[in-house]
Order: sequence, then C-alpha cells, then structure tokens
Amino acid sequence: MIRPLTLAACLTAAAPAHAGLGGASGGIWGDAGLGLGAGDRPFTPAVGWTVALGGFVGRHDDVFAVGRRWGVGLRARQDAQFAPNRELLRTAVMLDVHRALDLFVATVQIGGLAGPLFTTPLSRDSSSLSGATVRVTGAATWRAHRFVGLQLRLDAGVDLDTTGPRVRPAPALGLTLGMGWAAPTRGGTAGP
Repeated sequence: MIRPLTLAACLTAAAPAHAGLGGASGGIWGDAGLGLGAGDRPFTPAVGWTVALGGFVGRHDDVFAVGRRWGVGLRARQDAQFAPNRELLRTAVMLDVHRALDLFVATVQIGGLAGPLFTTPLSRDSSSLSGATVRVTGAATWRAHRFVGLQLRLDAGVDLDTTGPRVRPAPALGLTLGMGWAAPTRGGTAGP
C-alpha cells in the first residue's frame, strides 16, 4: 500500500506528464498562519505564527487540474515560549525553497527552510542573534478558490545556538493553520 506522503513526494518530483494542459507560468505566493511550536533546550512548548511571501516558476493550476512549480521566498516564524524562569520570543527569518504540486482542489508542498534565529527575553525589549535554524517543511492546502485555500503546515528541524563557547543544537517544531495563496502573473491557464 502506498502511503499518502510517499505518493505526494513521488508526484512532486515526477516528470511533467501533464505538459499538454498548459504552458509554464510565473507568479507570486504567500501564506500566513497561527499555531503551536516547540523547541529549545529543554524542549519547551510555544504558541506562534508564520508569514511568508515569494515568487514561483512552473505551472500554477488555476483551472483545478494539475500543476507543478518551484517557489522561493522569505518566511518569518515567531514563537513565544513560556517556561518557568525562561520566557522567550524566538524569531526565525528564513529562506523558503519548496516544490508545490496542485491536484484538483489540493496543493502539496515539500521544501526546506534556513536562516538566522533571534531570541528576545520577554522581560526585555532588545533581541540578539542567537544562531541559525535549518528545517524541512511540508504543507497541504485545500483550495476553495483557484488562488486561495486553507493551509496546514508542519516545520521540523534543528536550531543551532551559537551564544555559548560551542554550538548547541536543539530540536524545533512548528504546526500552523492558516491561509495560503498563489497567483500567476504571466502565462496563466484560465481565461478572463
């Protein structure tokens, strides 16, 4: 039996069997969501949000058929951790590179994130660079409209704390529910 994530990964990387359905397009994409997170040492739960904006090349499915595209953009993720004697606001500004596959009213994304990590104690107003983060990301979007949909996103990876004498890795997780959108700016397949 083929598992859904295995099928999505294979279809995302597959050759363009749908090449006759329309030409390549380019455009913009974005998403925003609220959710839960966890990370740091000791592993601490958090509440957080994410927002991203970028561009894509490939075929965006704006007629509810099949589309594949590469997306690149910037993603910001912020988590507030409320542990005893350690209340932190952790902010990651990351480069987001992903592959998206449109299947009728669903979109699946698989990609990677990397960037600097800033921490701000909630008792102070100043933040400082505390290291970097590297994560894998996956998202599923149900599109109620050809450009906009409800999105569930999972990020998992490692935060690298460089504030001490040596690099200290810590796990990082994020789960958000929000809205995702993508719209072609050239070469779309739908009529006016």
